Amino acid sequence: MRYPRTYASLSAFTRRGESILRYLREVRPAHSERRLVETYLALRRATGFAMLNAEYLLRSFAAFATERGQRHVHTHTAIDWAARGLSVAQRDARLKAVRRFVRHVRVEDARHELPPVNYFGARTTRRSAHNYSAAEIVA
Repeated sequence: MRYPRTYASLSAFTRRGESILRYLREVRPAHSERRLVETYLALRRATGFAMLNAEYLLRSFAAFATERGQRHVHTHTAIDWAARGLSVAQRDARLKAVRRFVRHVRVEDARHELPPVNYFGARTTRRSAHNYSAAEIVA
């Protein structure tokens, strides 16, 4: 049986009655950070997610981890990479992208370490509600 070369053709593969898990198990290339990221992005896109910002962030993280010679996600590497963000909110967004990715790849390989939640202490603030007075309602 001939398998599709790109993960974009996942839907064609599954239309023939093959399971997605079998596709990922047999067709997925050797485990490297970059290949795992590409597989994750393709699977998420196939299920309807745009993945625009996550694609940029995860590819950047994969390059960072590859430079360090790592084949699995390590917490300290994810934190070091996320710390390159300029603001606390950016650092938090970078670490959240890696956390989502790690939750996906840990299903098959538990050697990937899940980074901690809210490591950088980012807090979202909501505007307080405005209660209209009787005069504002009448006007």
